[in-house]
Amino acid sequence: MKRPKIKLPFGLDSTNTVIHINDVKSGKQCNCVCPSCRSALIAAKGTKNQHHFKHASTTECETGLESAIHLAAKRMIKEKKEITLPSQTFVVTGTDSRGIQQRESLKLQTKPMAFDSADDEVELHGMKADILALRDGRPLIIEICYRHKSRR
Repeated sequence: MKRPKIKLPFGLDSTNTVIHINDVKSGKQCNCVCPSCRSALIAAKGTKNQHHFKHASTTECETGLESAIHLAAKRMIKEKKEITLPSQTFVVTGTDSRGIQQRESLKLQTKPMAFDSADDEVELHGMKADILALRDGRPLIIEICYRHKSRR
């Protein structure tokens, strides 16, 4: 069964701010552009299909959805100054004092993490962080991944 294509839910408004389809006027009046290719968008807000942006030209760009989700995620993290850390399982192996191999599992549960500040596209030690958050003066680098990890 073919998966339905996800439609573009975000565009950039005239101030270059990420905006959701529900927050704009229908049609070309939305005055938005694609977050990836910067071409004009039309707000498709009919009654039959899911509301979405579509390119004003006949060709949809390949990376618009990924760029839109990436920008929207950065905006949400900056505004909320919080992320939810996923659950993790760590396996530690080692040899005890009797020479017997030991293996222990440690599972950390999902938990929210708040921070004092969050800025995007910050240069740090030769890397550009999607988000650089600070918590009690300690940096946390956040990389937003949608389809693939950055090769920076």
